[in-house]
Amino acid sequence: MISVEGEWGSDKKKIHIVNIYAPCEGRKKHELWAALSSRVREKNGESICVLGDFNSIRNGEERRGSAVNIRSEKAEEFDNFITGADLIDLPLHGSKFTWSRTGGSARSRIDRFLISEEWCISWPSSSQWALDKELSDHRPILLCDATKKWGPKPFRMLNCWRKVEGYHDFVKEHWQGMNVEGWSMFVLKEKLKMIKGKLKEWHKSHTQNLEGKIKDAKEVINKWELKAESTDLTIEEGNKKREAVAELYRLSNLNCSIQSQKSRVRWLKEGDANSKYFHG
Repeated sequence: MISVEGEWGSDKKKIHIVNIYAPCEGRKKHELWAALSSRVREKNGESICVLGDFNSIRNGEERRGSAVNIRSEKAEEFDNFITGADLIDLPLHGSKFTWSRTGGSARSRIDRFLISEEWCISWPSSSQWALDKELSDHRPILLCDATKKWGPKPFRMLNCWRKVEGYHDFVKEHWQGMNVEGWSMFVLKEKLKMIKGKLKEWHKSHTQNLEGKIKDAKEVINKWELKAESTDLTIEEGNKKREAVAELYRLSNLNCSIQSQKSRVRWLKEGDANSKYFHG
């Protein structure tokens, strides 16, 4: 388990969060439930959230495709831990189960958030959701307060855009041409929102379909290469070939820059494939 204590929000509510990864062995689970119960009792009266992969179910409805009766004692012990620690297991939205065996029919609800009564008082609209399944055999789960609005999705630009000829002039021209009235922060917010739309259109014509443009450049180069095998190229044809080579390098550099930036984002999202290599 990893425990974190701190203050949350402008009103500085004291919270205690415990992230756990429960073992599969029954004896070690028993020790973990006892340690967690002790930790919760120590923080009695505080906002507590215990979350993670518990590797346990509360009853037979939380497992499908496996022999539930074999593990009924373990399920009862886990259920007793939750009720004995006065923790609340919120209903799960989005899916009934959080884990499924790859290529098999077995599935269970073994990931969850358990919160204290004080947490519910502080955030009465709390709910937990099972999100879309990615590469892992676990679904990510989310604890959220329905009353919170986190604002619009941020706009992410690609680093390579700055290297495309005309980008800086494009941004400068459109930024200066925007007429927005109001206080300074409002003007800045509205201009950023407007330039976002302009850059999306610019992106479509300058940096989209790079693979197709790279393929076209290669075909042009190959055409002149084949002709040069049988006859000398004219000055004009040689210039066209050099222009195609330069374009191929430019597009390839753009594509490498984009893939490099996307790979870092994708790793954060899909890096945990729950593989043997990952666990090792």
